[in-house]
Amino acid sequence: MAERLDRFWVGVAASLLATTLAGIMAFWVLLPHESGALIISPPQGAPPAERFVYIGGAVSNPGLYPLMPGDTIDNLLAAAGGPKADAGTGRVRLEVNSSSRLSTPQKVDLNRAEPWILEAVPGIGPSTARAIVEYRSQHGPFRLAEDLLQVRGIGETTFQRLKVYVVVED
Repeated sequence: MAERLDRFWVGVAASLLATTLAGIMAFWVLLPHESGALIISPPQGAPPAERFVYIGGAVSNPGLYPLMPGDTIDNLLAAAGGPKADAGTGRVRLEVNSSSRLSTPQKVDLNRAEPWILEAVPGIGPSTARAIVEYRSQHGPFRLAEDLLQVRGIGETTFQRLKVYVVVED
């Protein structure tokens, strides 16, 4: 009889524990969670060439990037240099066509930008973007924006047009 009573109380305790855990899990699911990224869509009917995404927060290279068909959050975060080492993706913020950010030109870091990002800079086409990346690979990181003058295909006139769009960070 005592053994049966012990099993009864063990069953009651197990049922209470299971009910408590189920309640905690249901409460956790219903709580609002910080999202990994916030994307604000561009207005309907905007041509794809005019779509940009602002990537800011705890990323290595915050700024405005062109939004291409098929881009994913991972692509966009990679374009911005990825999240900083001490940051989770909950501290990354993405905005598409943020009018408050469009008034100043985007500065592209010559030492981090991928070729497709460089191509978004007015005056840089595919071959110049490849030449910039090749120069960076062969000679190391750019120290000054003026180092662009050493890249094949970039002269003084081109550099004067580009310098408002580029930056050199360590």
